[in-house]
Amino acid sequence: MSPTSRNNIQQNRGFIAPGESRSDSGALAAGNANAIAFAWHNPELQDILIKKVTIRITTPGGTSGSLLDVGIADDVVGTNLGTEFFNDIDLNTAAIVKSTIATPGTQTVEVFCQDSVSATDGWIVGQILVENAASLVGSYYIEYEGA
Repeated sequence: MSPTSRNNIQQNRGFIAPGESRSDSGALAAGNANAIAFAWHNPELQDILIKKVTIRITTPGGTSGSLLDVGIADDVVGTNLGTEFFNDIDLNTAAIVKSTIATPGTQTVEVFCQDSVSATDGWIVGQILVENAASLVGSYYIEYEGA
């Protein structure tokens, strides 16, 4: 195998150059308290830096007090879930909520996401907290770049 052949991108998976930007999106899932609204796995074969996570709530969850935490986790079920992006988004209000990372004056560090074969920190997970969000409809958007 030549040195460059392993760097070919196939179906937006594989090598991502340092500083190269990409994005991904998906739907939020309605659910009860402690359910996972979304789980996004690093699609690259190497570490990435998360630049922005946006949550768009088009239909509120339906229960007052329903909240969403969004952060880096070890797996699809949110093991060791942090709140690097959001802590307690109100799921009972239609809104667009953006988390910009590494913006001067707000945060000075970039959020690190491990590669797809790592056993830790390879997921961004949104977990519904406290109250049910059975009517929730919305989307998540993730912008990232090669590390």
